Amino acid sequence: MDQMLKAPLGAAHSTAAEGTVDVVIPLYNAERFIEQALRSVVEQTMLPGTIHVVDDGSTDGSLEVVRSFAAQYQGPVRIDLIEQKNAGPNSARNKGLQLSQADLIAFLDADDLWGPQKLAKQVEVFQTDESKDLVLVYCLAHWVDTHGSHCAGPSLNSTLPLRGWVFEQLLPRNRISGGSSAVLIRREAFRKAGSFDENLRAAEDFDMWLRLAQVGRVDLVEADLVAIRDHGTNTSKRGLYMLEGLIAFYAKWFDHGKKDPVAMHEWGHLIAMFVLRSSDRKAAIALVRSKLSGVQRQHLFRRTFGSIRLYVLLKRLRAALPLAMRETPIPRT
Repeated sequence: MDQMLKAPLGAAHSTAAEGTVDVVIPLYNAERFIEQALRSVVEQTMLPGTIHVVDDGSTDGSLEVVRSFAAQYQGPVRIDLIEQKNAGPNSARNKGLQLSQADLIAFLDADDLWGPQKLAKQVEVFQTDESKDLVLVYCLAHWVDTHGSHCAGPSLNSTLPLRGWVFEQLLPRNRISGGSSAVLIRREAFRKAGSFDENLRAAEDFDMWLRLAQVGRVDLVEADLVAIRDHGTNTSKRGLYMLEGLIAFYAKWFDHGKKDPVAMHEWGHLIAMFVLRSSDRKAAIALVRSKLSGVQRQHLFRRTFGSIRLYVLLKRLRAALPLAMRETPIPRT
């Protein structure tokens, strides 16, 4: 069921040129956070035309929060609420993408937040680009806790900024900071790259960035403009679920990655780290063996002749060594 929630016009921040930007928010059981996410969009210094909130079968009070916010909002941004049966975040993103008419599309996860200048700074990059083959602009990001306060976590930002035709640089590791909440994408690029892969349960954003990097250039706003929420239900904390999703992603891109020793090393390392961190290491190893072919394991775990068990064991032994021994090469005799 589609339900249009259009707030009355009122004085607000400057609005992007008509048709410039639409925002897609996939929503699933984010009752605690969706209002803050919406507020961070309507408080942009450059406002989008429409926010497409696609509810993916929420069972909490998320829908009521969105309806209440839209009813009270007194600005020019149109809020479009779409309800669908639960089919996953990629399905929700694709639904919003299908409904969007703007030249540029931004995605925001329902538990994340934007800084006020996020859209303005990214739109400026597109507007000043002369070659017109620019397809994606991303920005820097940081972690916040459930209360919206800065918190510690693994770095979200690469030390090597990506600009230009970056497919080969991007293939070994996802270096697009902040995931889908940090990007602004030319809608036309999806015609060439395709929509989000609804069969992937993990690394779906990485898969999309790689396909976009095959058809156009990438650029970066070197400013921290996105807050990524760290909470107990993050998909990235679901060990075996994420591991199986990553394996599916690597299998999809294996024919490209097998030609790149750096990619094979990075992918093999990440798989091993998920196995090491699993609460059921035996099940994780069995999952790797069942989902990857012998040829794939030979490329990914080349140091141990394709053995994931031995590869993980070496990782454990190396981690147990003193730091000085790990960093100092052992001299040959």
